[in-house]
Amino acid sequence: MTSSGSPEDTAGSTGATYPVGPIRVSDRLGAIDTCRGLALLGIFMVNITIFSGPIGDMLKALPPAPTEGITEHIAHYFTAIFFSGKFYPLFSLLFGAGLILQMSSVERRGGRFVPLYLRRLVVLAVIGLSHAIVLWYGDILFIYAFAGLAMLLLRKLRPSTLFILAGVLFGLITVVTLGAAAIGAMVGAAPASTSVSEQAPDVPVGTREQALTADGHDASVVNPAAPADSDGDVAATDGKSEAGEPYPGGPADTAAKEEGDSSRKDVPDEDARPYEVFLKSMESRSDRVQGPWDDRWKEAERDVYRHGGFVPALVVRSITWASMIIFCLFGFGWHVLMMFMIGAALIKVDFFSPSRERWHVRLAWLGLLVGVPLSVVSAAATVLFDPGFARAFLQGWGVMAGGPLMALMYVSLLTLAVNRGYFPAATGAVANVGRMALTNYLMQSVIATFIFYWYGLGLFDQVSRVACVSMVLGIYLVQVLFSNVWMSFFLYGPMEWLWRLLTYLRVPSLFRTASSDRAVGP
Repeated sequence: MTSSGSPEDTAGSTGATYPVGPIRVSDRLGAIDTCRGLALLGIFMVNITIFSGPIGDMLKALPPAPTEGITEHIAHYFTAIFFSGKFYPLFSLLFGAGLILQMSSVERRGGRFVPLYLRRLVVLAVIGLSHAIVLWYGDILFIYAFAGLAMLLLRKLRPSTLFILAGVLFGLITVVTLGAAAIGAMVGAAPASTSVSEQAPDVPVGTREQALTADGHDASVVNPAAPADSDGDVAATDGKSEAGEPYPGGPADTAAKEEGDSSRKDVPDEDARPYEVFLKSMESRSDRVQGPWDDRWKEAERDVYRHGGFVPALVVRSITWASMIIFCLFGFGWHVLMMFMIGAALIKVDFFSPSRERWHVRLAWLGLLVGVPLSVVSAAATVLFDPGFARAFLQGWGVMAGGPLMALMYVSLLTLAVNRGYFPAATGAVANVGRMALTNYLMQSVIATFIFYWYGLGLFDQVSRVACVSMVLGIYLVQVLFSNVWMSFFLYGPMEWLWRLLTYLRVPSLFRTASSDRAVGP
């Protein structure tokens, strides 16, 4: 019998049912908690580059300049090879595994899994959305909530079917990566300037559309209001008189006025802060910001995250988050779903059991011999290849293929260590971090934004890579200590407790007692 608010077992030979509740400690797999705890370190090691500087710099994944020193290069390539694109697949794999574990527990107790898990996903989506908008745009919880909806439809499939579907998704991701690389190469091969002024030299920049007459004629080619020549045809005068002045009320005159108005709207004040320049350029028809890699976007981030205030930072953060959601729809999100499927399939074949040790060894070798070289090529592509198709494809596909293979390598090695009893103190300590995964994930955002944003130290885009790596290791060590102290007194982390409260619609017991059980983390 558990304490108040925890699930009770009332099993008997008469087929009694069990109240629905969190999974009991006897159902837990220690290796999963340990893997989840280590995944938080890996995710933070990558996220710190987004916390600390403009997202456009992270997307380019360029190495440090030669003048930055050897330690900066070591930090960059160490992170790129062993962390970037490796730990969110691992975390996603564990999320898919957790779904199947919870489904098995709920159905064994006679509960209805789908309504329960839908509430769980809704709560996760709300937490993720709040995290993204109020604190940090790099949130992954919102994406997990929607990928979890898809997994609900696939939860009953056989492991072999899930593996096949994951393979199909990987093929689609490869095609998308190829297409993106090809498009990027074509764009890169285009002339440096493709402004409207080059397409129509007689029309000022941004006025090609404005110079169209009401009936669709191009005023830069012919002016219907101009006098006819001796043959009765309209003279091609560009809407101007022989003296070079626009005909009053003619298309060229109208276009000139509209161009003047447009120019005044598009050009910000000289003393405008970068945030205001960014907003103006987002509205501009002639010189619109093209993406996070645009210098105006980067300057806006530096402005609002260093100096605030709340509303400007909220606006820039929301725009950045929206752009990331679009990116997820065409790439990252499908990668997450693929790893959900693999995690669900692995738990169904009892992958974490000591009886599967042969699988663990083989996958560890596969990650080492294939995944690591792919990651090395991906990280080195920026220096091995000029900008173009080969560089773009190897960068993208090296992460998309090498990342999951190295994630499987990590999970296999950790499972071997836990099952064989290697380093029990270390794996146990990291497991407690994993049992408080949601709390620790959000805590990383709180600490990092305090370091880099205006309401704290305001060090945005002013910290070296080496310093960032050192920060991550130090903060994670504090999280290990905090998690172990907390879990010695409490059943759940603070956010895990809140998640359960809103999922099960009753107040779960928080304090640990001799008879209490612990529940599976997110």
